[in-house]
Parts: sequence; structure tokens; C-alpha cells
Amino acid sequence: MSKRARIARTAAISNGMVWFGLALFVGAFAVQLAPAALAGAWAGVGGWICLVLATIGLIVMGLVEQRTMRAARVKYGHHP
Repeated sequence: MSKRARIARTAAISNGMVWFGLALFVGAFAVQLAPAALAGAWAGVGGWICLVLATIGLIVMGLVEQRTMRAARVKYGHHP
């Protein structure tokens, strides 16, 4: 495996870890606040729903980013 391929692979792995970490953080925050939000006012429920949607958005963005990076590696011939 060439140096360039190793760097591309490392970048893809670290990028995936960042997106996964962000999604996990926001998801854990939403789960922690869920009981209070669901027992409270509608504003609390709306806030919890926003956190869940943000988590889903981060997961989708991470998947799109990984797919884009993988397509670029295949296009330029730097796949492992």
C-alpha cells in the first residue's frame, strides 16, 4: 500500500470517527433529556425532537461524507 493510499485510508477512518462521535454526543444528550422533555411542556418536547433530528442529520452527513471520499478514492485509483 502506497503512502498516499495510507493517508487516504487514515483520513477516511478519522472522518468517520468524528461524525460518529458527534452523532453519539448529540444522541446521548437527547436521551439524557428525554424523560424531562416528555414529561414537561411542549417546548421541551420540541427541543428533544430537534436534538433527535440533529443526531439523524449528523449520521446522514457522515454517511454522505464517507461515500464521497470512497467515490473519490475509486475515481482516482487510490483504493486499498
